[in-house]
Amino acid sequence: MLPRGALLARCTRSMFRAVVIAITVLATSRVRADPEPEPEPERMPEPDHRVGLSVHIGGISNLSGDQALEIEGAWRHAGDAWFRVAIAGGVPLPHENGRVLEARFGVERRREACGRGCFYTGLDLALVAADVHDEPDDVILRGLFAIGRAGLDAGSDMLRFRLGIEVWLGAGRVHDLEPDHMPPIDAMTTRFLPGFAFTTGVSAQF
Repeated sequence: MLPRGALLARCTRSMFRAVVIAITVLATSRVRADPEPEPEPERMPEPDHRVGLSVHIGGISNLSGDQALEIEGAWRHAGDAWFRVAIAGGVPLPHENGRVLEARFGVERRREACGRGCFYTGLDLALVAADVHDEPDDVILRGLFAIGRAGLDAGSDMLRFRLGIEVWLGAGRVHDLEPDHMPPIDAMTTRFLPGFAFTTGVSAQF
């Protein structure tokens, strides 16, 4: 018969082996029952460039309304920041006699993952030349404007639609010709010129 000490040591080793075996079996069964989830497929990054066409209807307060067609090109600078350039041409309202030309450069912020839709904000600097003819009167404007922009951008990764508003703040030289006025007016002044416009457009991203 084994001494008590040897018997106790043997029992302890047997219990230890049983505990190790039980832990191993439980761990193995847990791994088999809970397999690692498959990684989600990575979403393709949105395009970093766009070209667009939009219509503006608005005007410069106390001077003239206008309707213009704008062509823009834009590229992503980083994350949600974009740069854009645009040119626009149109006619004054309500008489549609004359022309309005704009050249713009601006920055824009739009959520990096815009998906089906998101809001955008932006700020443009614009050189504006407007010639308004209302026989026999003429108004000629050359001005520089800061234009705040905001609206909704929606669509797919390739084709986007926009609806927005613009607020114009600037100054310019205004040449006012009114030959039928008594006495005739031929005045050149520098004016502070606020304005606004509604815009809608479509663009392609690539």
